Amino acid sequence: MRSFLVLQGVLELAVADEAIEKNPARSPVVQVPKRTGEELIAWSDERVYAVIHTLTPVSSGWSR
Repeated sequence: MRSFLVLQGVLELAVADEAIEKNPARSPVVQVPKRTGEELIAWSDERVYAVIHTLTPVSSGWSR
């Protein structure tokens, strides 16, 4: 649930910055994920940075 709220907030910032027109996380067809009770394992810093490194900036104001 917390991660969905974080994603929703990030997408709201993208809307405010006019990077996207609408927040897809607020669509009526999107359902908040239910907690499964499974242990979640966070990505390592190295993996996060590897993913960030592969992303293409969408505007000139974005930096790594």
